[in-house]
This record gives sequence, structure tokens and C-alpha cells, in this order.
Amino acid sequence: MKRITCVIDKVGGTGGAERVMTTLCNDFSKLGISVTLIVRENMQTAYPLNKKVHMVSTPVKLRNPFIRNFMRNIKLRKEIKKSNPDVIISFIAGMNLQVLLFTFGLKYPVVISERNDPKKNSKLEKILIKILYPRAKGYVFQTEDAKREFSKKIQKLSTVIANPLPEDLPLRTDINLNEIVSVGRLEIQKNQELLLRAFKKFKKKYVDYTLKIYGKGSMQDKLQEQIDYLGLRDSVTLMGSVPMVTEKIRNAEMFILSSDFEGMPNALAEAMAMGIPSISSDCPCGGPGFLIDNGINGLLFPVQDEEALLEAMVRLAENKEFAISLGENSKMLREQLKSSEITSQWIQYCKKVI
Repeated sequence: MKRITCVIDKVGGTGGAERVMTTLCNDFSKLGISVTLIVRENMQTAYPLNKKVHMVSTPVKLRNPFIRNFMRNIKLRKEIKKSNPDVIISFIAGMNLQVLLFTFGLKYPVVISERNDPKKNSKLEKILIKILYPRAKGYVFQTEDAKREFSKKIQKLSTVIANPLPEDLPLRTDINLNEIVSVGRLEIQKNQELLLRAFKKFKKKYVDYTLKIYGKGSMQDKLQEQIDYLGLRDSVTLMGSVPMVTEKIRNAEMFILSSDFEGMPNALAEAMAMGIPSISSDCPCGGPGFLIDNGINGLLFPVQDEEALLEAMVRLAENKEFAISLGENSKMLREQLKSSEITSQWIQYCKKVI
């Protein structure tokens, strides 16, 4: 396999799909593979991209959104033909559908990857998935739960590959006592409102603790209003989106993910691999459950269960030795999710299906 073309909407954001796509492109290029990365418009990258990766965009400046999107996809088709790949790798349902539609009649095999809970796809996407997904040569899912949402035929042709960890991920070197952190987009999906309510109750006994929430999104103003309403202005800070967030959180006393649904949450995996004692909702489609062996390398709580989250926080605050043991055990993920190993799984699967 000499040439791979990767397609994603954007790599300028700090989301998990963007990081994984960037990591794969970098690793492919290190192995001597010619890599083309096609994005929709913004050529900026939130994560370092190897100079050997040829990055192109398909911008169209038209007011009509339907015509604009159509012309973007015409450009997408042209760029794919120009790159002449041995395989196309596409991320995220909406992009997958457009790639499958606009490569119709071309010889290039397409491997698509779902990066979130398939149940959350729109009704239109679900209809189009039934029509277009069978055109793909291969399917990569992050969890077995996500895989089970598709037809038996697709399941038979698919594989499950976890997300790679960054090679330069730091380790926990100290403990910032009383510091709780959370990382994720400020969106309804992440349910930081639940975390704030649980933290309010937690503060009644553990008055010296602070909570730092890293990320940005459409819920920022609403979350700040909730912080003010709960009287948490002095102990909760919305930190925004910051570069090298792992360096900022590496020594936190605990990490919390409160999402209603996830694919394979990179923020949780990175926190655990650094050795931070971590708590997560046991949300669909199974990502946290894949990463956490409950009570061994982290703690899981039922989705949207405020009291269960509070109980987990208290458990870590009360039992420091137990918390440290969770963090030590969770560092084993560094080997399991090693970037080179995950990239090798992608290459072997692509070779198999093409």
C-alpha cells in the first residue's frame, strides 16, 4: 500500500476525531506511505501535522448552502482522483456519506469510520447510511457496541480499532491536591451541568476543592450562568480551549467525564494513561466501559446519575491510596493504545479489505 487519502470535515478543532486522523496521517507518512489529507475548508490544524502529509481543502464561496456543498463535493472527487489512492479513509457519518456518494464510479476502495454513537445520527443520515454504507469496502468502529448498531453484513466486514494515544503524552509527576479537572467540548452531549450539580453537593463537605473545566462550545454562557447560580464562582473555572491541555491537567487529583454519550473519549484515555484517577459515566456506545475496568483502573457511574457521580467523587477524596492505585493501574493503557500499534492495525485491516 503506497498511497492513502484521508478525508475529514476539519482538523482545526480539538475534537477526538481530528486528533486521531492527524495521528494516523503522521504515522502513515513515517512508514513511507504517500498521504493526502482532504478537509472541507479550514487548512489550520489543532494538532501537529507531518510536513510530508499533503493537505488540501475544498472551499467554495457561494451563498446557497446546497449549491456550495455540491460544488465542494465535486472538488472532493477531483482531489481524490488527483491523489490516486490505494485506499480512502473517511471519518464521521456525514463525511462518510458524501465520500461514498461522490466517489461513485471511481475505482478507489473506501474504508469508513464511525467516531461517535451511531444512535445519535439524524433520521436523514440513518436513511442514507442504509443506502450508501454498503458501497464501502471496510468499516472501522471504536467499540463493539457501535458495531452492533449496523447490519449483519456490515458487522461481518468490519473491525474494531481503539484510538491511539499521543506519543508525547506526559506522566503524572505530583498530585495537585483538591484539584478536579474535566476536558471536553462545552456541548449538551458532555453534560457538564450534571458535573456542576454533583460538585455543588461535594463542596458542602470538601470545601477546599476546585473544579477546572477545559474546552469551549455553545454551552459556555449557560454553564457560566449555572456556576453563578450555584454559588461556585470562586471554585469552578471554565478554562477554555488551551494548547497542551495534558500538561495543564497531568497532576490533578481526579479527572471526571460526565457525558451522555461518546465514541472512544480521548480525553478520558489520556487522563488515565497519565495516571490521573478517573471517573466516567458508563455511556453509550461503550467507550468508557472499554477503557475502565470498574474499581480497578477507574470508576464508572450510570449515565445522568448525579448521586452516583457524587459517591464516586467522595470515594476518591476519602481514600487516597485507592485513588493512587486506580491511577497506577490505568497507566497500562499507554502500552495497549500505543500509536504505532493502532496504526499497524489500520494498515493491516486496509490491506485485508482492498
